[in-house]
Amino acid sequence: MNRIGANANAQGAIAVLWRETLVAARFGLVGLVATTVHMTVVWRLIEATQTPVLLANLIAFLTAFGVSFAGNYFWTFRSPGNPIGAMKRFFLISASAFAANTVLLASLLAAGWLSPSLAAVAAAAAIPLM
Repeated sequence: MNRIGANANAQGAIAVLWRETLVAARFGLVGLVATTVHMTVVWRLIEATQTPVLLANLIAFLTAFGVSFAGNYFWTFRSPGNPIGAMKRFFLISASAFAANTVLLASLLAAGWLSPSLAAVAAAAAIPLM
């Protein structure tokens, strides 16, 4: 391979790496925003309206799901494919994370180590780290 071809290949590889890094950064930022939305909504519902903890957690999850799906579909991945199909797939994945979140939250509530609002926020914060 000549020098020009090698340089073009290297530039192409760098461009691909840059695009993938940008997608990963956007994905992480959307996740951070969605997690913050979940924690804020669950905290406010429990503290300000006395909503039962598990119901508040469900409402917060559904709110964060909307933020996460919209952010990833339209910004991170730039509207790939059919939105209904993408939403169904994304919901299945998110529902499994929500199930883990609910188990952790129920365990924290049963243990009594934290207040209900703090337990909900801790569970919401812990799941993305797993």
